[in-house]
Amino acid sequence: MFRLDMRTKSGQASVELLSILAVALLVVFTFSVLSLNTLSDVEAQQSINDARNSVQALADAADQVYLQGSGASQVVYITIPSEAEFGENLTYIGKPANAPANSEPKLISMYLGGNDISASTKARLTGSFPLQAGSYNMKVLSQGSTVSIQPNLIEVDRAALAVTMSNDEMRTMKLRVFKAANENVSVEVYNNWGHTQVTFSTDPSSFDANVTGSNITLVFTAHGADAKGAYNSNLMLSATGQLSGAKETVEIPISVNVPAASP
Repeated sequence: MFRLDMRTKSGQASVELLSILAVALLVVFTFSVLSLNTLSDVEAQQSINDARNSVQALADAADQVYLQGSGASQVVYITIPSEAEFGENLTYIGKPANAPANSEPKLISMYLGGNDISASTKARLTGSFPLQAGSYNMKVLSQGSTVSIQPNLIEVDRAALAVTMSNDEMRTMKLRVFKAANENVSVEVYNNWGHTQVTFSTDPSSFDANVTGSNITLVFTAHGADAKGAYNSNLMLSATGQLSGAKETVEIPISVNVPAASP
């Protein structure tokens, strides 16, 4: 009888121990699920905060440079959360593609988690976000009646070029381009000159930008007496972030003046 009672008590103790372990595991599992849900909620809220802070910082900068006038600029550091959804009606600068034609392009918006995170501006906007989540420097530039917002991939040592030359002269100048992004950046050079009395060439036509600067050689040639006059055009630099795919276009106004030859 004693041995049977001991076995019975031992069996009951084992069952009770298993029950305690089961309850403990259930408690641990419940707390784990709750912790994961809490962490997920915190991360989701952080993403919304990042988006809200980014669009508001861009809107504030756009209004500031707009009031300062043409040529004023700021660089704003933003974060596009991994949850952001991309598309011309979802994450955009200006207005969504499906907006009415007469609506003003004065919105900066990111779409994530079913929410439009937006800020409005006083200025009309042009530009675009990178099409990939991450952290970026964005260049906010007043162009007079509008403000351009786009990724800041390169910086150029001249905002414009003005050349005065005689009607039989060849003039060589240098334009220096610096990498501003924290990724490799390729640059394409487009010469939209189109004049024949004064010709214009650039070299190289493409290159990889670097932080110490890359030179573009500009050559202007005036071809005789018929060259007299004023010539205006733009040099366009198209930069692409090789990791992010972000794009930036920089247009540099060029004016060449060839005075009439003295008698």
